[in-house]
Amino acid sequence: MKRSILTACTAVAALIAAAPGASAQRIQSHAVSARDVPREAAYEGKLELARRWTDRLGENLLLLTRTNEFPSRGCEEYQDPCSDREIYGYHYVRRGGAYTLLWQTTDFERDCDFDLVLQYRPEGVAITDLDADGIAESTYVYMHTCTSDVSPNGMKLIMHEGAEKYAIRGSADISDGIGEEYGRGSMAVDPAFNRAPAAFREFAVRHWRRFERQASWAADYNDRR
Repeated sequence: MKRSILTACTAVAALIAAAPGASAQRIQSHAVSARDVPREAAYEGKLELARRWTDRLGENLLLLTRTNEFPSRGCEEYQDPCSDREIYGYHYVRRGGAYTLLWQTTDFERDCDFDLVLQYRPEGVAITDLDADGIAESTYVYMHTCTSDVSPNGMKLIMHEGAEKYAIRGSADISDGIGEEYGRGSMAVDPAFNRAPAAFREFAVRHWRRFERQASWAADYNDRR
C-alpha cells in the first residue's frame, strides 16, 4: 500500500519556538490502529506500529511501516530470484489542526537471494521524557539481514527528541548460552549521544541490551514474515 506523502515545509525550529511552555510531566502514549491514522499523515508501506502522545510540541504521531518483499532490480543476471524490502519511520506533529512531518527515516535490504529479515520489535517502541523538558523522546528497535547461515543479524536502535536523531548500530547476540558461541553481538553508539543529556545514552544502551538476544526475536519473525 502506498499513500502519497504531502509536503510540509515548516521549520522545526519555528515549531519548537511556538510550542507553549510546560512544566516537566510524565509522557503517556497510546497505540494507534491503521484505521485511526488521519489521512493527512501519509506513509508508505503497511503500518506495523503506531503511537500517539501529547507534549510541548503538540499532538505527536509516530508511524513505523514496512513493505512486503518485492523483486529486486539489481540481480537480474543471477538465476535465483532476489528480493528487496523497506521500512519507514514517520513523526507527525499536529498543531493548529494540521499535521506537519517532523522527520522521516528509511532503511532497507536489497538484492537478497537468501533469508531476508527486516523486522521491528513491538516491545522495543518507547516514548519517554528522560530529561524532563516536556518534549518526548521516541525510541524503536529493529533487526535487518540477508543470510543463509547461522550468523548475527544486524540490529539498530533509533531515538529522536524532536528532530534530533541518535542511534546505536551493531549486531545481535547469538551465543547459545551453554558455552559454545556462534557470535557475540556488537554495539556502536552514535557520537551524537555525546551532545545529548547523559540519560539518553544510558537509556538507549539499557534498551539495546533488552533486545540484543537474537533467539528472543525468532518467534516474531516466523509470525510476521
